[in-house]
Amino acid sequence: PAPEPRRVAKEKTSVQLRQLLELVVADGTGNNAYVDGYHVGGKTGTAEKNAGGRYEKNALLSSFLGAFPIQDPRYVILTMIDEPKGTKDTYGYATGGWTAAPVVARVVEQIAPLYNIAPDHSRGKKDIENEMAAYLKELKKGDAVASVGTDN
Repeated sequence: PAPEPRRVAKEKTSVQLRQLLELVVADGTGNNAYVDGYHVGGKTGTAEKNAGGRYEKNALLSSFLGAFPIQDPRYVILTMIDEPKGTKDTYGYATGGWTAAPVVARVVEQIAPLYNIAPDHSRGKKDIENEMAAYLKELKKGDAVASVGTDN
């Protein structure tokens, strides 16, 4: 039998983290993972590969980790692309946001109907940005964004 789940972070912290991840997709480096109505949250990643003890600027490993629906995540999708090449469509960029994030969007578009996940149009990009603005207002002068909602 599966072990009983246990909470490892405060609910407020979890909500804020999910809001940040959704903002990455709605209005950040992961915007190419945006799928209208499916509230994807995620994180981009781009790393230079190591060759002979040196980092190779033109040998990248680009990734995007997406979760949806981000308000109550049920699915996580990881896309990793080994040595992607920038194209005219990506303005020459080969980063995770340009190469791997669109793959996550296509996967969400295809699996959501298979699992009978209906689109939710109750919140749009502007609503997500407004939620983030409210979150940032909680910051006290001198606090780091990462410290808001921590469980310490």
